[in-house]
Amino acid sequence: MLAIIGMVVVVGAVLGGYAIPGGHLAVLWQPFEFVIIFGAGIGAFLITNPSQVVGGTLKAFGTVIKRGPNTTKRPTWSSLACFIRFSS
Repeated sequence: MLAIIGMVVVVGAVLGGYAIPGGHLAVLWQPFEFVIIFGAGIGAFLITNPSQVVGGTLKAFGTVIKRGPNTTKRPTWSSLACFIRFSS
């Protein structure tokens, strides 16, 4: 869940930061550029990593979205204090 929230924050910050000074959001929609960037990233990942790492990454990919067994339902105060300390 936190990963989804993080993705929404990133996309919102990029789009908002571009639109606030008067940028036209339609300019950002370049579907072929997405294919080029993601294809290059995936290809570079496949080239530079051994098959065990690629397989382990594919198996662990679902855990990015799912809640792990050691996570709490709400952030602890120490993680909040760490975030505030390093974000200012």
